[in-house]
Amino acid sequence: MYMINVRQENILKTLLRESKGLTIDELSIKFDVSARTIRGDLKNINNFIKENGQNINYSTEEKIYYINHSDRKNIEKYFSKYELKSDWKPIEANQREVYILFLLIINNKTYITTENIAEELYLSKTAIANDVKKVSKWIFQVVNKKVKTSKANGIIVDLTESEIRLLISSAIYRNYSSDSKYLMNLIKHLTDELGSVERFILFNTLISDYLNNENIVLDHQGIITFVLELIVFVYRIEKGYFIENIVEDSNTYCKFPFDVIEEITGVTLPVNERNYLKSVLGLKQCLISETTNKIVVDPIIERIFHEYITTLNEDIMISFNNFSEDLFSKWKKYLEISIYKKRLAYQGDDYIVEKIKGNYKKYYKLVKPLDEIVYKYTNVIFDEIDYIYNSMYLELMGIRYKEKLNVIIASRYEPVLLMSLIKKLQEVSCDKINVLCSCSTNQVSFFEEKYKKENYKLDFIIATHTVKTESSTSIEYISLPLNSVDIDRINSYF
Repeated sequence: MYMINVRQENILKTLLRESKGLTIDELSIKFDVSARTIRGDLKNINNFIKENGQNINYSTEEKIYYINHSDRKNIEKYFSKYELKSDWKPIEANQREVYILFLLIINNKTYITTENIAEELYLSKTAIANDVKKVSKWIFQVVNKKVKTSKANGIIVDLTESEIRLLISSAIYRNYSSDSKYLMNLIKHLTDELGSVERFILFNTLISDYLNNENIVLDHQGIITFVLELIVFVYRIEKGYFIENIVEDSNTYCKFPFDVIEEITGVTLPVNERNYLKSVLGLKQCLISETTNKIVVDPIIERIFHEYITTLNEDIMISFNNFSEDLFSKWKKYLEISIYKKRLAYQGDDYIVEKIKGNYKKYYKLVKPLDEIVYKYTNVIFDEIDYIYNSMYLELMGIRYKEKLNVIIASRYEPVLLMSLIKKLQEVSCDKINVLCSCSTNQVSFFEEKYKKENYKLDFIIATHTVKTESSTSIEYISLPLNSVDIDRINSYF
């Protein structure tokens, strides 16, 4: 079927309404474009209705374009059928963003012009340029790639197939709940017969039956969005686009009906593509249903946490007061889902930031290394919501930051014994005690005042003998050699 753009659709509707017809100048004023543009539009419209056996007529005497009354009903019926098939054309701003994203994907590594998009959608170049900025930001957030703009050539983006798949998932996930009808119409248009209503219903039934038979919990939105992803991904495989990264099989969803899908579509699904689709379903189950018991944590998440815990132990020194394998597994799964949401450009509930962030800011320093490691492996950057939620897990697991503590040792012992004591204190505290000085018991007040003036924070005093002068600082009395009770008291400061 011959295609016409939105402005040309409106010109046709106007000619169908106007019994007397209109001149080029009248149409030019009405649609705010040049006479030359109107002539081109009328030529396209004429080609469009010629397919149905009608024409736009021109009166040389009156210099008007018009449609015969006898042709109008046939054209209106033909146009109505066309409109049903052209519901994929965007109207709202968010629809245009999805459409432009798919245009960039379809024309991957090839320039497209904003002028052509503006012409097709009957919008100004300024409006399209603003849409492109939003789409560019969206693409960068999901796959860390920038849309390049050239005044001479237009816009272009260079994407791998893995990045394209992730952007498709993002478009489906981000827009399904707010505009499912447009999204489904666009996918139907882009995937030809593969995305037909009949095929969609067939896939939906197939996946729903599989999930029910395997007792896999997934809500309506999870099923529908997965079916839409499945349709688009199979279409891309049919066109010869394959995931370039090796996807490991986690042995989950072993009975997934790939053979039936191949039979329905006539498209062969390689092992790597099957594994990729299973991984998408696994993340979908986590994302929508928040189930964690049947899902294996991605190896990259295990690597991130191994490096994170190693970093904490080496550089920051932490204590696990309430360590729990079950809680640790939930934390890993939370991080995996959080990264996936960010890759889909999902926006979290910002209200929680202002509501509870004050309770967890003390943990932000502990979360920072995790933020840096996640970025290294995934290019995902934490926002304050991520800092809050990861801080909550740190608190639940009793992980605390061990700051270095400043102490004064008050003693009458000989220097040799004091050196031995300092060495032992640093050993039992994992080198987290900083001895400012050692002094006799009658010099405590002097040194306490001295370090206060020098803006040192004095945490407590360790004394082996009675301190007779008054002190505003806590004093911990110990005996030599150090016993377990003394060690526990000292470590309680961390």
